[in-house]
Amino acid sequence: MILDNNQGITAISENLCDDLEDAIDGCPTDSIKIADEPFNGNPLMYEKV
Repeated sequence: MILDNNQGITAISENLCDDLEDAIDGCPTDSIKIADEPFNGNPLMYEKV
């Protein structure tokens, strides 16, 4: 589900937090990212190099 056109600017509602954590834990490619601030369409800025 894309909530904000992949800009990372929409907060996840409390009732979806458990589902989000389950999705992150179950993602085989580690492609689901979360951050405390918007990533403005560039989630790679949070990758550890």
